[in-house]
Amino acid sequence: MNSLQEQIITPPRFSTTGGQCSSLPSFPLALDLIEPFRPVFIEALTLDLFSHQILNASHFASKNGGVYLNDDGRKKLLLQYERRMERQFVSECVGHRTTLRQQLEQQAVMFKSALEERDKFEPFLMN
Repeated sequence: MNSLQEQIITPPRFSTTGGQCSSLPSFPLALDLIEPFRPVFIEALTLDLFSHQILNASHFASKNGGVYLNDDGRKKLLLQYERRMERQFVSECVGHRTTLRQQLEQQAVMFKSALEERDKFEPFLMN
């Protein structure tokens, strides 16, 4: 999302929820744009990964005071991430089959248009 933001919208340190944000390095706007997708993408992906035991304790390692995915865990996460991003669904908002990746891109374009033309911005809504 951050690279999409850089391609379509600048400046990257702008945030709609908190103005300038120095605690997060250059992606508060990306976080704002992805927030409507969090329940249908991030939370659902996380639940699937653990409830279907795609990821488990063996995929994590403690180091430097934190817990990190190991190489096998990262591969599994990225594979499932890409599958979910490309999974098609029928969106009532757009009226045809689409993917989460297409909708993220569309949200960035619509947000830029709303900023440039002072239009009302309609965030993504899942059916």
